[in-house]
Amino acid sequence: MNKILYLTTMVIAAGMFLLMSCQGNRSTKKHISQSIADSLKGHCPLVVYFSRAGENYIVGKVKKGNTAYVAEEITELTGADIYEIKAVKDYESLSYEEMLATVREEHEQGTMPEFTTDLRDTKKYDVIFIGGPVWWGTYPRVMQSFFRKFNLNGKILIPFTTHEGSGLGNTKTELQNAYLDATILDGFSITGHEARTPQAHDAIRQWLESLSFNANVSRTSADAVTGATRLHKDCTSLGEAMSRNRTASVKATYRDGREEELEMVVYGSVDMGDGLLWSATNLGASEPWKPGDHYAWGETAPKKSYTESNYAYLNKNIGDDISHTWYDAASVTLGGDWHIPTYEQWHTLLRNCGHEFVTINGIKGHLLKAGNGNLLFIPGNGYVYDEAVGTPNEGFYWAATVSDSVNAYVTYLPENSWGQSNYGRYIGIGIRPVRTNNINIASEKDDLK
Repeated sequence: MNKILYLTTMVIAAGMFLLMSCQGNRSTKKHISQSIADSLKGHCPLVVYFSRAGENYIVGKVKKGNTAYVAEEITELTGADIYEIKAVKDYESLSYEEMLATVREEHEQGTMPEFTTDLRDTKKYDVIFIGGPVWWGTYPRVMQSFFRKFNLNGKILIPFTTHEGSGLGNTKTELQNAYLDATILDGFSITGHEARTPQAHDAIRQWLESLSFNANVSRTSADAVTGATRLHKDCTSLGEAMSRNRTASVKATYRDGREEELEMVVYGSVDMGDGLLWSATNLGASEPWKPGDHYAWGETAPKKSYTESNYAYLNKNIGDDISHTWYDAASVTLGGDWHIPTYEQWHTLLRNCGHEFVTINGIKGHLLKAGNGNLLFIPGNGYVYDEAVGTPNEGFYWAATVSDSVNAYVTYLPENSWGQSNYGRYIGIGIRPVRTNNINIASEKDDLK
């Protein structure tokens, strides 16, 4: 009997030790949901958030920001530790209009505002709820500063936001870009004026009860809710082959009739000075002037016909950013770090390079020249609807970034300009893969004359 009592005491003590080891800055008043507690069993949750008091949209001047209410509800229901991200800049004293102008300027300039927090170490936490208002389409820039300081890779991250019409914005994409090896679960958003109501408690509870905190399932599922599950895959033979550059002299004909012999990479990858290596060829092509294959957004194999009726993800949410995921045809085909460029990566390339519309080997396209002198030819490839190829002399290339529930962003390259627009995700569009510029590239020269 004494032995049983002793063992029982030891088990209880061990359980109390584990509980205390996960406790930090927790609220003293708890109404933990048993079902949520069961799903979090074995995990150590944390809530971090930024919230702005002062003059708010609709609710007026408030002493506590909208996001703070949601953060505290999540803490109450999960028993998580909670820490606030506090901006050094005084956003609260600004009027609502002044705040909008300030955060727009921060967004456009990529400002990294200073912050303070009592949080010192995140090692013991494996489930982290990350909350903030949606400012200019995503988390406030001060939270970007937090992401830069704290390494949350390998953890389960769950976004939550308050807004007045933006939903989660691009917060899931921001988290995936900041932490490539984290698992991003489906987030929660609520309008700011509703965050203070009793109904918010029930909505937050229902959302939490719907979550699965099994990281292994989330990271390997081919049908994840957010599509933000990173695909871990070694380079395929095609991906490996693209680490060995082939260069050649090619003849380019300009619109004014001039001809020029150009030395350029014709297979492999090209450093265009933006921190990436751009594939010299389209996905499915063996030479720069060949159009390659067309893909519906999120599908990983080309097909004969592209219509709404045969699109695999019609009316389905597969994520805000599908780069590096199971829905990324470049990642699936090439492996390693190869992926579909995001909207921003395309924009950076096109904005920072010189453009000439030329003809190479009978194919019209854009010849890009980087500041470092490297050349990249992007051929006209057209788009495919049903079985018909539209405007084959113009370039159409997917970005990994979603535009809305039915469209995704496309880089459009007509003869006289370039642009970025949105197209139906079911349409057949080309892909130009990229990878991080952190590898050594072997080079050999071909004689194509």
